[in-house]
This record gives sequence, structure tokens and C-alpha cells, in this order.
Amino acid sequence: MDVVCSGVVVLMILGIAPVPVAIAGTESAVNLEAEALLESGWWGVNTTARNVSAHCQWPGIICNDAGSVTEILLPNYGILDDLTNFSFSSFPNLVRLDLSGNALDGAIPHQIGALTKITYLNLSSNHLRGAENQIHGSVPPEIGNLKNLKYLNLAFNRLTGQIPSTLGNLTALTSLILSSNQISCSIPHELFNIPFLEFLDISSNQIIGSIPIQFGDDIIKSSGTI
Repeated sequence: MDVVCSGVVVLMILGIAPVPVAIAGTESAVNLEAEALLESGWWGVNTTARNVSAHCQWPGIICNDAGSVTEILLPNYGILDDLTNFSFSSFPNLVRLDLSGNALDGAIPHQIGALTKITYLNLSSNHLRGAENQIHGSVPPEIGNLKNLKYLNLAFNRLTGQIPSTLGNLTALTSLILSSNQISCSIPHELFNIPFLEFLDISSNQIIGSIPIQFGDDIIKSSGTI
């Protein structure tokens, strides 16, 4: 009888042991997100921003019920920085990122490909005082890893090079805006196979070559220099 009872007790302990471990893991991940937000420096040094336990109440931050960041919405927030201090890999549940209309400069880090759940990405209209200080470099091919992405806006920067063929992997994409950059070369044919693409703006670049007629004017906006 004693042996049987002991066995039952052991089984019950094994059954409930993983629960606090899972909770601890969730808390650890949330703390890492809060620290990553703080280290970006975008929320300044005020008391509220220094309280990492209240990061879900910071301006532009939206969290899920577990306290994990799902949206960072800071359009026209006055960020004077590049993206090197932002740890993309710290936000596994991020679905929306809007940093448009700020003063971001430098290149788009390749680590942006870590945002595997993101559906909305807007880095448009970033510059300092004039056209010489805008997001520059090429569009990183790692953006093609963002398989859930539906909206991508990188307009009004100083992006150069070619459109990466990996953007053709964005099978959920409905809107792609790359206008008013310095992108050159031809349009990769992989873009023409994106099944749900409804709007493509590649105007005001130095893109060469023809656009397949089946892509249609109802999808493409390419007025001006392409």
C-alpha cells in the first residue's frame, strides 16, 4: 500500500513540475524584451521608461496577455538613431513595426529577418536634415524570411542596389512600396509570382527593364522614373 501511494505521489509531482518552469521561461523572455526596448534608447531616460516591468505601458508598445510585445508603433516619434541598437531577435511575437517618419539613418540590419511573425513593416520617410542622411544600403535579402508579412513600406529613403529576389518568398504580401529610393537593376521575376500582391509602388527609382503585361496597371504604380 505504501509503495502504491508513493508511486502516485511521484507521478503527481512529475505532472506539475513543468508548469512553473514554463512560467519562468515566459517571464524570462518578457524581461529580455523589456531590456531590449530599454537598450534601444528610444524611450529616453524618464522614470516611466526606466521601469522595465511596465514596458507594456510605454508609448507605442502593445503586448499580449502574457506581456510579450506584439506591436511597436512609433510613427513620427522623433527617433534620432540608426537601427544597430535595436535587437530584432528579442521580439519573437512582434507582428507590427512602424518606425515611419522618424530620423533613422544607416542601413537596415540583416537581423530584421528574425521577425518571423511580423505582418506589417513600415520604415518609410526616415531622414535627418536633408537627403544625405536617410536609411541607406540595399534591401537585405533576409526580409524574405518574414513569411507572414502582408505590408512592406520602405519608401522615401536612400536604398540602393537591387530588389532582392527573396522578396518573392513573401507569399502573404499584399502591398509592397519601394518608391523614391535609388534602387537599380531589373525587377526580379520572383515578385510576379507573389499570389496575393495587390499593390506595388516602385516609382522614382532607377529600375531598368520591362514589366510583364500580365502584372497589370491595377497593381503597379511606376509613374515617373523607374
